[in-house]
Amino acid sequence: MVSLRSIVHLDADAFFASVEQASDPRLRGKPIAVGGQKRGIIASASYEARKFGIYTPMPTALARRLCPRLILLPGDFDKYELFSRLMFSYAYDFTPEVEIGSIDEGYFDLTGVRKPALGIADTIRQAIRQALKITVSEGIGSNKLISQIASKLRKPAAFENVPGGE
Repeated sequence: MVSLRSIVHLDADAFFASVEQASDPRLRGKPIAVGGQKRGIIASASYEARKFGIYTPMPTALARRLCPRLILLPGDFDKYELFSRLMFSYAYDFTPEVEIGSIDEGYFDLTGVRKPALGIADTIRQAIRQALKITVSEGIGSNKLISQIASKLRKPAAFENVPGGE
């Protein structure tokens, strides 16, 4: 009998904006974006800003027209790298098979791990939310493509499992 793989795709929700909101509680619940001040683009928009139609990589000037209350912040990549390392450290607690795809998303293989993959993924998601004050979405599938698609189905703070063969 062939055992199906359990690949988890972890994707931080609105990562740069979420890190800024986690770092400064006064920003929580407000439309914020990380990006260029005048002639740049939006690198990340909070879900509150997205309600105004702001998206990545929208020009900053257009974003300001759509949402005059938009709080625009410069990027702090040292801070984002720290949050990224901390975020992925939770996956390393369960498996050495971690593939970091970018600063805010990656995969980890839970095939053969003794505990159920669903429980581990939930534990990681909750630990990140509790410790870092950001949300992540996760998808589990038998390969990277399926797990990545699953993680994006119901963002933010979502979890989707696609059983093997479906």
